[in-house]
Amino acid sequence: MKNKFFLGLLSLLVLLASCNLKATVTIKKDASGTADATITVDKMLLDFVYDLQSTMAAEPVERGAMITEEMVREGLEKSQTVKLTSFNTVDQTDTQLSVGFSDINSVIEEAQTGVREKGTISRDDLENIVNFTNTTGKYKFVFFLDRSNFAKLVSILPEEATPLVTMFGPSLDENNPVTREDYYEFLNEAFSAYETPDRIRTMVDNASMTLRVRTDGSIISQRGGRIENNNTVVFEIPLMDFILLEKPIDLEVVFN
Repeated sequence: MKNKFFLGLLSLLVLLASCNLKATVTIKKDASGTADATITVDKMLLDFVYDLQSTMAAEPVERGAMITEEMVREGLEKSQTVKLTSFNTVDQTDTQLSVGFSDINSVIEEAQTGVREKGTISRDDLENIVNFTNTTGKYKFVFFLDRSNFAKLVSILPEEATPLVTMFGPSLDENNPVTREDYYEFLNEAFSAYETPDRIRTMVDNASMTLRVRTDGSIISQRGGRIENNNTVVFEIPLMDFILLEKPIDLEVVFN
């Protein structure tokens, strides 16, 4: 089980630095909404993960997509607020999925309930990361992630996951930070049999997330992105910014 979990985390970290994510989150005034996402990964990653899985299993394993419907459904099976509504994979590299949520604040509450026994992160901590409020007809969606609140998220991970995430995730040690070059070096070692260092660096630099936040009202203001039209804000973020968190990810949308 630990080997499986370690492999999953390693694959996730590699995936984060090597994919392109396009997502549209629609938020209604009653706090319900949907999220539609397309995740595209490099075919090289399929070879890498397949070989890694086969090595750890000491025998060939079935080659499949990086992200499977079973994986997503398993992750959401206990959720009362988020439901998978559609899933499709094309050529094992492009995954398209949609989820619906009844109330974004209930999603936050559900997440807090799920970790309450560990006693390491509170509802306030989660609300400081993602929050949706309604004040006299003015609706605000906020997402804020920095090294301090990331540290709280790390504290709720299984014990065997912590060393890997702290080694290759955002640096929690200001005196010994993990740098972009450190991450390039890690990926160069992982992919040395598959691609050249220049190709790997280009792949990492081009990995990004495009997030559209769509509302059923008119945009009043935003922070961290650009207004696309009257009811949509677009955020474009290099995925390495999420992994290293050299500066906070600070996004906000206000609409009426």
